[in-house]
Formats: sequence, C-alpha cells, structure tokens
Amino acid sequence: MPGLILIDRFIERIKHRCVWLDNAEGGKLAARHLLAMAHNSFASITSQYEIDDPLLRLQGFKDGILDAGFTLENKLIAKQEPTLQGGEIAAQELLSQNIPFSALFVYNDAMAIGAISTFEDNGFRVP
Repeated sequence: MPGLILIDRFIERIKHRCVWLDNAEGGKLAARHLLAMAHNSFASITSQYEIDDPLLRLQGFKDGILDAGFTLENKLIAKQEPTLQGGEIAAQELLSQNIPFSALFVYNDAMAIGAISTFEDNGFRVP
C-alpha cells in the first residue's frame, strides 16, 4: 500500500497516518493567554462555515474563558468568509455594535490581518 499521511484530519481507523491539530485545545490556550494578560471582556471573529476547525476553536475558547468565570456574548461573535476581507468586514460588524471589549479571538491569520487593519483605520492601537 502506498504511503499516505493526512494533514489536519483525524480518522480513527487510520489514526497512525494522521497529523492533526487539537483545535479545541488551541482555543483554550488562547483563552488562557488572554486571561493571563488580565483581559476580561472578549469578542471573536470566526469563519462563517460550519466545519470542525472554526467550531472547535471557538468552543475551546468559550470553554477556556468560562473556566475563569467569563462568557462570550453571541452578539460579539462576527462570522464571515475566512479571508482578509472577511476579517475586515467582521471587525466593522463588531465596531458597529459599540460594545467595548479588551481582547479579540480570531479564527485564522488572514482574518486577523483584516481585523487589525480595520481596527487601526478606526483609531485603535493593536499591539
């Protein structure tokens, strides 16, 4: 049988050939990091697609902040295309809510770059 390795997918039957991310744990790690930096109000930008990666990352993040006694309000979760432009649009949606938050959890790098651009264009300093 030819060698086959699956990247970012887990199939129990061939788990010895799978390399995957623990998306839920990644979300929890992000939450712990932001909590350690004393953040206590959160928003999120995530993919509009109902697939495992964004769903598990967001759930892990929610679980991580919930463990510390915080929640993520649904109105502070913006869902868009998982692209730079999607991140820009999602950030605009969050800003239009006019609800302050101190930390933002974003699904992927492209969306984060778009969000940073939008926040900076609106006078926010993004570290």
